[in-house]
Amino acid sequence: MKNKPFLMPVVAGIVCFALHFTIGGYFFPRLIKLFIVIHVFLFIWSLIYMFTLRKIQVKFPKMVISGFMVLTTIKMLLSIVFLLILKNYLPILTTTIIINFFIAFFIHLFLQVYYSIILLR
Repeated sequence: MKNKPFLMPVVAGIVCFALHFTIGGYFFPRLIKLFIVIHVFLFIWSLIYMFTLRKIQVKFPKMVISGFMVLTTIKMLLSIVFLLILKNYLPILTTTIIINFFIAFFIHLFLQVYYSIILLR
């Protein structure tokens, strides 16, 4: 199947959101908007990442590793800016924001690494 490498990270990202939303919403109902914003940011970035890395693989197959490194660096920089914005505009403890962000961040990072490995095969 042509889209199989793309499909698994997308489905896993949606499942990650559903679990985080359900469990977090049960224990911390006032943080539901935070969960949604975090996962939307990371999901959109994951889609951009996968489309961009696929384009790099098609046009410059030997540059996939470099593309992975550049895109991961951009993700980290954008995440810092995103966290600063959340910290300044939400009346929630900074620790709560950071912990919830990095729960999703590392899962999406794992999915991006998985996608990159599939493209390198």
